[in-house]
Amino acid sequence: MAKLAIWDQRILTLMRHCIDLQLCDTQKEFLESINFQPTNLRQVKNGQQSFTLEQIQAAAIKYKINVNWIFGLDNEMRFKKSADVLVQLKDVVRALDADMKKNKRIPT
Repeated sequence: MAKLAIWDQRILTLMRHCIDLQLCDTQKEFLESINFQPTNLRQVKNGQQSFTLEQIQAAAIKYKINVNWIFGLDNEMRFKKSADVLVQLKDVVRALDADMKKNKRIPT
């Protein structure tokens, strides 16, 4: 069996992951969602064809996947939640700050 490029391995892993999580029902549905001809899957698995950058980008956007993971540069498939929590925290601080200024309760 041919050694697959890391990005091909990761897209195949993502496909199984999406089916397991019921984000899509079949391999065909996943592949079509990233504009890949399902009839060419065998060529990818045999190392005769690779997913294109456009297909990789489509998968990353549609399934909210870390592109660095796809290319083997990160171990996290999905973006870390800490960034989302930080944004939420900043929003809360801004809202509290605005409320305190409005009610003239500015700490000294």
